[in-house]
Amino acid sequence: NINAKPRCMSIKVSRSCCVFEEVKDESAPVSFVFSTMYFTKLALILLVLHLASHAIASDATGCRFAPKFTAEQLLSSADARQQFLELVFQQEGRFAKVGLAASTATTYDGTELDWDSGKPTQPLHTFSAPSKESLHIMVLTHVLKGGSTSKLASLFVEPDSPDTAFETAIDQLERKIAAYQSFNQRFPGYGGYLPWYTNVDAQGLIVPGPGNWNRMVPALDNGENIWAIYALKNALQDVSQTAPQEYRARLQNLYTQWQAQWDLMAQTAVTLFYYDVGNICAVTIIPNISATPSENSYSCDGNGYLDDPYEGELFTWFVYFFGNFSQVSGNIEHVKKQIWINKRAQLVPLEYRINGAKVTIQRGWCFSSHEQWKYLEMPYLKSNINRMLFMNGEKARTWNSYKKKIPGLYAAVNDVVPPKKLQSGYLGCLGIPELAQNPITRFDVVTPYGAYPVILANHTIGMIWYHRMLLGTAMQGPLGSTESTNVNGTELSPLVTWDSKVTNVVAFLGGVADMVGDYMQREGILQEFVEIIDREWGKRFPTVHS
Repeated sequence: NINAKPRCMSIKVSRSCCVFEEVKDESAPVSFVFSTMYFTKLALILLVLHLASHAIASDATGCRFAPKFTAEQLLSSADARQQFLELVFQQEGRFAKVGLAASTATTYDGTELDWDSGKPTQPLHTFSAPSKESLHIMVLTHVLKGGSTSKLASLFVEPDSPDTAFETAIDQLERKIAAYQSFNQRFPGYGGYLPWYTNVDAQGLIVPGPGNWNRMVPALDNGENIWAIYALKNALQDVSQTAPQEYRARLQNLYTQWQAQWDLMAQTAVTLFYYDVGNICAVTIIPNISATPSENSYSCDGNGYLDDPYEGELFTWFVYFFGNFSQVSGNIEHVKKQIWINKRAQLVPLEYRINGAKVTIQRGWCFSSHEQWKYLEMPYLKSNINRMLFMNGEKARTWNSYKKKIPGLYAAVNDVVPPKKLQSGYLGCLGIPELAQNPITRFDVVTPYGAYPVILANHTIGMIWYHRMLLGTAMQGPLGSTESTNVNGTELSPLVTWDSKVTNVVAFLGGVADMVGDYMQREGILQEFVEIIDREWGKRFPTVHS
């Protein structure tokens, strides 16, 4: 029952997790010895309970803060929302202390959790991907950029000393770009892109792998990282001129290095990923990772092309605007337009009923929240037709759970297991069958990060759905929100990862889409971006019912 009394990380409540706990002392005698010590302890307990009852969120250090807020408070009180968010960012930031390699500041995928305490345990997921890097980079960009979101972002980066977050952000970005540069030098065949990689923290390195990623590189994950880097490098350029004097030289140097990383990827994008006429490889095979791009002969892994209108589209935009097409035969404008023509078949309109009203929805792959990642990073909402479809989709997402009495939202996520079992399996297709291209067979698992696109659509409503899932059994621990839970609260995924946690963090910050839009305007490409969206979506969605 999602409304069951909240616990920490297992049926047996752990004392190391939260401050306010249900404790049953089975060794206590039937008759109490009424001593001074007993009454002193009783008075102290009553005082703690009294203080707890008079504060919405007074326990800034306890992991289990969600039950101190109600949906009504979050809906009606701006102060309650701010208090809740500050606690969210502080607690999720404790994950980042575990989820980064110390020597390189590159992301680990995540870590397993101890069932009793909720603390990190082995195995640590030392592997990661550029998609996870993008989340970290976006948060750091908000810290450096300043403004209304900087305070929350600083709580994530330094939960116990947010005033030092600016310095920490600079330090982490210096170590991260050094790791990228080292990878580029040792493995030039990747052309500046990252595969799924493994952190070798003791040596201060990242290396290709696991699996076949020692000879392959994905477009989708790199597209997510590319636009985070775009926001970062432009923010660094601006902040290096306005920051306190003692930071300006380091910020300027960081801008130069991250710009060089961007330039390298732009130079090699077409060489690595462009195939035939208007096709982009979803995954590229690299014959020799130790050879330069000019010495390699790249090919697509099978017939998989990146033609989706979901998160994979981020890479498409990068190739379109910044790829070097000089080596491609034919008229360049025709070649670039063909990219969008090849994608049209994936834009499929569906009709859906919300409270009896007909609503137009863009069909999803599985209609998992994960598919909406592009809205974190690029200014799609500047297109009226895309804004309407996005809002319709998020209304459908919440309506589906409401009508079917599902206590949460769906997104591709690690599977749940019974208590005391080890994590096993990934559910890559969790979503809404009526709105999905692919068959969906599991409907029993929800995840807090299913709320992140709802947060982008409506900050308050998204927060309430997120809060609802945190109320589930064991869905908060010392490292913040837990990966996933089944709908009756009897099983969970004893794991925490960047995808399932920090997508919400970034969404609460508003993503970087507005920043990216401003920088695209500065480069003179924003208008073309909106015009292409309006043209392509307009062809497939001549009428949008909202």
